[in-house]
Amino acid sequence: MQVTVKDVSTVKKILSIEVPEKDVVQELDNAYKTLKKNAKIKGFRPGKAPRSVLERYYKQDVHNDVTSKLLQDSFIAALKETELSIVGQPQLDPPSLDEKGPYKYEATVEVKPELGALDFKGLKLQKNLYEVSDEEIDTQLKLLQKNLAKREPITEERPVQENDFVSIDYQGFKDGQPFVETQKTKNFTMKVGAGSISKEFDEQIIGMQPGASREIQVKFPEDYFNDKLANHEITFQTTLNEIREEKLPEIDDEFAKELGQYENLDAVKKAITDNLQQGYDKRVEHELNEQIFEALIAKTEFELPESMVEYELEGIVEEAERSFAYYNKSMDSETAGESP
Repeated sequence: MQVTVKDVSTVKKILSIEVPEKDVVQELDNAYKTLKKNAKIKGFRPGKAPRSVLERYYKQDVHNDVTSKLLQDSFIAALKETELSIVGQPQLDPPSLDEKGPYKYEATVEVKPELGALDFKGLKLQKNLYEVSDEEIDTQLKLLQKNLAKREPITEERPVQENDFVSIDYQGFKDGQPFVETQKTKNFTMKVGAGSISKEFDEQIIGMQPGASREIQVKFPEDYFNDKLANHEITFQTTLNEIREEKLPEIDDEFAKELGQYENLDAVKKAITDNLQQGYDKRVEHELNEQIFEALIAKTEFELPESMVEYELEGIVEEAERSFAYYNKSMDSETAGESP
């Protein structure tokens, strides 16, 4: 096999690969021998059809399979021979297979940039020091407190207020008929004011007493997250079962024991401090690495393969999407039920 490399740039190469005729012939012979054993052709017993007949029925399929094998084997062999460290996917435009003569094709590849010797001398770095504050510890404790909160039935007789947790039964109707997206639901739990169904729904449930029923009219906006409800006007037949309020535990030693693995509150605070400090240590390391990278990049000229740039951009987009999803999940955690 012959391989030549043409430089398009420091990071882009064109490989010209030529597979010898004898290898092409051998692969075709092997393919037809395998096909002959299993081919079912009228007028011939299995394994007895001559190659000329096989070619008449299966030539295109055989050529496609052989071409695929020649490309895979020769390209891998070419990379080993040239010792190129490619990135991304190669660009191939393989020609049709000819039974006579060698099989020739070109592959355009991108390779990792060669940076050469890096000069670390004289780099000026700034190391920021971070300390965990009492405010940060308090914030984490309040988040844990929120996780251990209990929703208890109210002891007084009063109507629903904003920020109450309520249990309701509902069914939604459109033009007097049950609507599939708002089917009959019992004991749906929601936080009033969080808009788990809609803000408009919450506003109309305020003032209801346990055991009371009410028709609630909601016009869902065009940009509602459930597109099957968007721009629909729904009448909810709603019954209020129960009002609950959120009771937060005291942040003390008993609270620490509720978390499962701590003897007292000081142990919890230490665990929080250690965890936050680990985050700060990683942040310091990241900041130093960023300074080193930026300084070396400023001192070094090199090209970047397009595939590496695209990969990095995709990573940035995916990270943004994960952050957005996490933000939405955090916001949704304020409610206990699922909206329609």
